[in-house]
Amino acid sequence: MTEHDKRRAPGDLADADLEAAIAAQKEAIAAFEQEFVPLRRRFERLRGRLRDLEAERERRRLAAAGQQAVFKPIPRRSITVADVVAGRERAVPMDVPLSRFTFTSVRRQPIVLHPAGDREHQRLTFYRQPGPRAAEASTFGAAKHLLDEGWTPGVPGVALNRLAVYYPETATPGWLRLDQMYFEELDEPAAP
Repeated sequence: MTEHDKRRAPGDLADADLEAAIAAQKEAIAAFEQEFVPLRRRFERLRGRLRDLEAERERRRLAAAGQQAVFKPIPRRSITVADVVAGRERAVPMDVPLSRFTFTSVRRQPIVLHPAGDREHQRLTFYRQPGPRAAEASTFGAAKHLLDEGWTPGVPGVALNRLAVYYPETATPGWLRLDQMYFEELDEPAAP
């Protein structure tokens, strides 16, 4: 495929050129992800160090005011949705509805796994070619089953396998990958 073919609209490509363009685009995305993942991990380490420093500043401020600071320990390692769906975390209940969990983004912003913010109907979306066909999972177990069956997490046509989410604090929709979603289990079902 020539450079000229790479700039042509998909509808203008011959079948063989279209297949070559798809393969080249997949390679470009894979190469980008190889570069992106270490940067994301470095970003998380930098943000963690900033939280540690800010917590120490707050502890000192409270101590100077004669108050004792009560801090929640910062977890050393957070579990992502990708860890559970891939089977790397076994202590997570796989058959309870996703509405029993609270979710946050990489930046620790609360998120809901539903594009309209419906906490009771949180789900993970997957797709499969040809078609594309779409499927939803309302439990981690169902999501793992879809992944094991060859389904791809995300929404067709959205880059980097991102899923639709909702940010309730700002009332805005967004897109995140499974490895950008963190969670905690609730003691009781989430309120709508």
